[in-house]
Amino acid sequence: MISRVLECFDVLGYYGNHITFFMGACFLFFRKVYLVFFFGGRMLQSICEHVLKAVLKDPRPEGDFNLCKEKEIRTLPSDRNGMPSGHAAATFYVTYYITRVLQNFKVSFIFLILSINTCIQRVRYKNHTISQVIAGCLLGILVAEITYRVAKNYIKIKCA
Repeated sequence: MISRVLECFDVLGYYGNHITFFMGACFLFFRKVYLVFFFGGRMLQSICEHVLKAVLKDPRPEGDFNLCKEKEIRTLPSDRNGMPSGHAAATFYVTYYITRVLQNFKVSFIFLILSINTCIQRVRYKNHTISQVIAGCLLGILVAEITYRVAKNYIKIKCA
């Protein structure tokens, strides 16, 4: 029973970046300007993540495990490198951006739980080290804050 529950958490963590992104888009559906900036910021976060992986060339831990297949084939240099964690960056980008836009504790808490679970899963399955996950979290938060400020200023200028 407990192993099935843990397995569910692992699957949620593995797909956490997709789950939070979809949920975030749904919550922002009626806030069109914030939604457009949400998509743009997520693309910026992904580009920054891949550039940093290519520049830093910090390898992933040995013996990483993938939920879908025992050993994941990593062909791109950004896939072989682990700094920063893309899953952590993506989930914390969404969590922070949603928190800033909606300012709703209950919604933010749900996103935070999903993001933390994703980070735990990445470390448990040796896809990333703790420092790679922390770097990903910080990258996601930084890009989300920049994106939120640009969106807020755009709305302020447009409404003035």
